Amino acid sequence: MAQIDIQRPHGMSQDAARRRAEDLARRLEKRRGVRWRWEGDELCLDAPSGPAKGTRGSVRVTAEAVRIRVELPLLLRPMRPVVESKLHEKLDAMLGKA
Repeated sequence: MAQIDIQRPHGMSQDAARRRAEDLARRLEKRRGVRWRWEGDELCLDAPSGPAKGTRGSVRVTAEAVRIRVELPLLLRPMRPVVESKLHEKLDAMLGKA
């Protein structure tokens, strides 16, 4: 699997960062059928069907930073640069840097 790993500092409370990460997960659930759940400070996501089928990832929220990790299945490996670019955009928007 192709892996994407992005980490950014944030200047908000950990609770605020968690809320923003969860808001993003809810939108992905609604638009793309992505399943999500919290495991401590890590928001775990997976796409069981649709165009992103087989994609898994996580968003770890700490008091200082947000780290996104995504594993793309074989069929989506050629799309890695596009997916990574979109993740940077979403992370910027989530952290209020856009």
